[in-house]
Amino acid sequence: MQLYTGRGDQGTTDLLGERVGKDDPRIAALGALDEATSAIGLGRAHATSDETKEMLVVAQRDLYQVMAEIAFTDRLRPAAYTLGEDRVLWLEAATDAITARIELAREFILPGDSIPGAARYSSFRAFAASGVAPGLRYSKRGKTKRSDERRLR
Repeated sequence: MQLYTGRGDQGTTDLLGERVGKDDPRIAALGALDEATSAIGLGRAHATSDETKEMLVVAQRDLYQVMAEIAFTDRLRPAAYTLGEDRVLWLEAATDAITARIELAREFILPGDSIPGAARYSSFRAFAASGVAPGLRYSKRGKTKRSDERRLR
C-alpha cells in the first residue's frame, strides 16, 4: 500500500470527486473530525463500562459517516453517505439517558480525577473545538436543519 500520491505538493489534495486546495474548509473539518474520533477512541480505550464503550463506538461510526458526507462531492455522494436525522435523535436520547443517571456538577469540572474521565472530556473538547458543530442548527421541535455551513461551502 502506497501512503503518498507521488504528485508532489502543489497545495492541493483529493476529495471524493474533485481536487481542492489544502486550505479548503472541508479539509480542516475532516482533520478536526479525525482528531475528535481519535480522542473518543482514547476515551473508549480507557472506559470501564461495556455500555460506555459501545456508545463511543457508535459515536465514532457516526463521525466517520459525517466525514464521508463532507469528503464526497454533491454529485458523487451516495444517499447512504448522508447522516440521517435518526442519528441525531440517537445522540440526543443517549445523552438524556446518561444525564438521567448521573448528578451533573454545579461548578466547573477540573478534568483529571480519573484517566477515563479525562480522556472522555478531552474527546468532547476536541469535537467542540473543531468548529464543525456550529453548522448544525435545530428547529424548536428538535429536528435537524442542515445549514450551508454543514457542507462547509
